Amino acid sequence: MDDALSALIRSANEVVSLFVAPGMVLALGLCFFFVAIPQCRALRGYTRSRSLMGVAFLLYGAALIAEHVSAVGVGVGGPLARVIIIGISASQAFLFTSTLVTLVDVEAFSVRRMAVEGMALLAVMAAVVAVAAEGGRYAWAALYVSVGGYVVLLAYYVAVFRRCYAVYRRRMDDYYSSDEYRWLLWVERSFYWSLGIGLLALLYSFVPSAATSLLFMSVAVAYYVFFGIRFINYAFTFKHYEDAISCGDAAPSDSPAPPQAPQQSPTTDDEQLMAAIERLMHDERLYRRQGLTVAVVAARLGRNHRVVSEVISRCGGTNFKTYVNAFRVEEAVALMASGWLHDHTVDALAEECGFASRVSFYRVFKRMKGVAPTDYMVT
Repeated sequence: MDDALSALIRSANEVVSLFVAPGMVLALGLCFFFVAIPQCRALRGYTRSRSLMGVAFLLYGAALIAEHVSAVGVGVGGPLARVIIIGISASQAFLFTSTLVTLVDVEAFSVRRMAVEGMALLAVMAAVVAVAAEGGRYAWAALYVSVGGYVVLLAYYVAVFRRCYAVYRRRMDDYYSSDEYRWLLWVERSFYWSLGIGLLALLYSFVPSAATSLLFMSVAVAYYVFFGIRFINYAFTFKHYEDAISCGDAAPSDSPAPPQAPQQSPTTDDEQLMAAIERLMHDERLYRRQGLTVAVVAARLGRNHRVVSEVISRCGGTNFKTYVNAFRVEEAVALMASGWLHDHTVDALAEECGFASRVSFYRVFKRMKGVAPTDYMVT
């Protein structure tokens, strides 16, 4: 029974490694080249990134076959095969991190930076592979060096992505009054999925077998399909958050974040603009509009939306999202106090106050008042 199961796993691994995985990767690489991209100046970085990913996927499809052949030729348990696995995984970590950062920061893609970092990474990989190919104790030393370097590289990319995604989240909170940042939640999930696959590749390099290879390849193929579809669709949904994602200046992903400038004191002009914003909220109850953005408020005032968000930050000490939701929560409290819920549901209350959903209403209300709306009514 065990022999039959082992034979089945080996056969499945052969099919996935030689046909399914390379086939899917090559097909996605071709799609990156031939699926049209809408004309948009802000998508220049994305367009270059997609071309790069197209080349990378085509090369990776060939590399998957080469990796399988090398594992057969030099032994799946040999140090050279393991170093090759780690080297391919390192190149994928570099490409996916650079690409995903570009999706949350349209100005992040730099051809020069990509070339310099890519060539440096390839040079190191080539040197380590050359040493491993010599055999003997140097081969195992090369393996240990590659493992250590790979772990450091993954830690570095985690720090880079987290910093860039935090900047993106701040931009969303400065622009939207609801949770529109969730439109690109898949980018964050994609990064951590790719990180998991990278760690799985490391596991495979230490425990090389048909079973671990099959697990690694199956998870990787599922991820590549998910990423490829989302990556292509990004160009067609970008228009929904183009203004927000381009709002503000972020530190380039390849440079350390600059020190935070001290909070500037509001000027007379700031206070006047803040007073005008307050009037819109109090007199016209603009906060009750679902999907309200800072651009809508700025248009009513004839000002730039970046100026409005900065004034709210300086004068109100908070971001646009928190500022607007504070009005919504107070409106909900006032309506509950007046007995409004005797004739209406909580869902209707959330909608009346401008919240996009009941879930959003509960989350924001509890964060600001410390209890859920239903518990607040009791007290």
